[in-house]
Amino acid sequence: LMLKEFDKLNPYTKYKKDIVLSLKKDYSFDLYHLAKKHQAMGHFEMSLEHIKSELGLPKSYDKLCNLKDRVIKPSLDEITKNTDINLTYENVKKGRSVVGFKFTVKEKTKPKLIASERDQKTIDMFCKLSDAQINKYSSILSRVSDISDLSTFPTYDAFALWIANILRDPKSVREETAKRIFTALHQYTDFK
Repeated sequence: LMLKEFDKLNPYTKYKKDIVLSLKKDYSFDLYHLAKKHQAMGHFEMSLEHIKSELGLPKSYDKLCNLKDRVIKPSLDEITKNTDINLTYENVKKGRSVVGFKFTVKEKTKPKLIASERDQKTIDMFCKLSDAQINKYSSILSRVSDISDLSTFPTYDAFALWIANILRDPKSVREETAKRIFTALHQYTDFK
């Protein structure tokens, strides 16, 4: 499937292009896609039959050891190493036989900012925000009148992008500016 067609197929895959390209193993992307669909729940279960049909696996993977060693383990290792999530699995058993797998999906934590040399009073600026939160809050903040004087931008979207960069990296601007953005974040959004 060409990447151009791939974009058309699924509107929310734009951000995944680099991930798609980094997943080289045959079944990694399909498993990544399933994991992202269930990320909000944090886990999902699949029967062996469902896995085989979903991934279009050949007969040679009917043996459980082949399925685990050649498909599940290498794909999960690659997904955990190259993407924004950690994906692990455990066996689902009926009696003594394995009938499926339970997959656990966790979003990777962003690297923490080290605040050791900073004044303790400014430590609240280092709240870890996910990309989704950054997008949501920067859009809200771009329309807050208290900080509108910081904008030299022609559109709200451009201002929102600038704010997003500050939420991601408060040290990228003067401390006074970052403080105002973070004060507005606490005042005008549901961020706690």
